[in-house]
Amino acid sequence: MNLDSLRKYIHIRKARYTALPVFFKVVVITLASVLFVFGAILTPFLGDVGVPLMIVAMGVLGFEFAWAQRVFEWLLHWVERFLVWLDRLSKLTQWIIIILTVITIGAAVYFFYIHYLR
Repeated sequence: MNLDSLRKYIHIRKARYTALPVFFKVVVITLASVLFVFGAILTPFLGDVGVPLMIVAMGVLGFEFAWAQRVFEWLLHWVERFLVWLDRLSKLTQWIIIILTVITIGAAVYFFYIHYLR
C-alpha cells in the first residue's frame, strides 16, 4: 500500500466516521489519547514501538481534530520523502544504513540493560 492509497483510504474512513454516534466518538478519542500517551511513555525505552504507536494514535485523532489530521499528514509527507530518498540509494548503501541502524539499536538496548536492569 503506497502513501497515496493510504490517504484515499483515510479519507473514506473519515467520511464513515463522521456518521457515528457521539458515544463512539468519545470512546475513539479516549482510546487514541491513551494510545498516544502510552506511545510517548514507551518512546525513550522502545522507540521503534513508541513512535509508530504515536503516529497511529495521531491518525486516529485526525478523524476528529483538524490539527491532528495536519500533524498526521505532515508525518506522512516526511515518511514519503525518506522512502523516496532511500530508494535513490544503491542497495549497498541501503544495507549499510540497515546494518548501522541495527547496531545502534542493539547498542542502545545493551547499554540500557547494563545501566538500568542490572
